[in-house]
Amino acid sequence: MAEQQSEQGIPRHSFPVLVHVVLSQAPDRVFLLRRAGTGYRDGWYTLPGGHVEAGETLTAAAHRECREEAGVVATSLMPVAVLSYLDRREQPPVQGYNFIFLAREFTGNPGIAESENFDACGFFPPGGCPETTIDWVREVLKMTDGPLPALNLREFQWD
Repeated sequence: MAEQQSEQGIPRHSFPVLVHVVLSQAPDRVFLLRRAGTGYRDGWYTLPGGHVEAGETLTAAAHRECREEAGVVATSLMPVAVLSYLDRREQPPVQGYNFIFLAREFTGNPGIAESENFDACGFFPPGGCPETTIDWVREVLKMTDGPLPALNLREFQWD
């Protein structure tokens, strides 16, 4: 049986769900990591985050990604945005959802916890990020700079 594809030519089974976390130190500093050695957007700054694993909730994935990539434990996570994306620059095109969380409280000092995926990091003012900050990250930082509306997120699991 041939693989089913959408009208845009995207395989139906490849619809990733991602989480990313804005680690905020005071209201005017956010933590970013520079990608390296991944084959995707290397040299560009991004937020800690990644794919949601099978059987994992969004919140659990956000907590895991904070530990794995930045070496911190988020003590409070607030969902702040959902991004639907379609990247036609990739072949085949990549489409999915990115759930964004805000962590204003965390334990540990953020740094590079996965040296095979990142080569630099730091805290930056939301409006003063490096030139090589991924475009959607800039948009997220604009959204999270200031008062935030509540995003109603409910996660259901059945056994």
